[in-house]
Amino acid sequence: MYLSRCYVQPQWVFDSINQGRLMLIDDYAPGALLPPHLSPFDETSQAEPDKKETDEVAEPPEEKRTAEERKLAIMVMPKKKKKLLKRIMTAQKRKKSEARKLEEKRKRLSQKAE
Repeated sequence: MYLSRCYVQPQWVFDSINQGRLMLIDDYAPGALLPPHLSPFDETSQAEPDKKETDEVAEPPEEKRTAEERKLAIMVMPKKKKKLLKRIMTAQKRKKSEARKLEEKRKRLSQKAE
């Protein structure tokens, strides 16, 4: 075992996905008694989330969450689509830069005319 790594039981992965956030790893350590596993598809069991978990794991702001989701989406893209996305983003940046330069040039010319 490596000291720099945190080992968890596989249920941690599924519980984290089902909750939509990372669960506390202390509850899922090897040999620990696991919390009850709740399926997102089972509507009969409506359990309240633990207050301990919600207090310690803060929800990220909406803007940051969307940026993280974008990064994750890019990570799982095939290489071909990543290259296409990079070309699109580069073209958008170039257009914005050109538009900004033209706007500055218009301002300079209008100031000279006055």
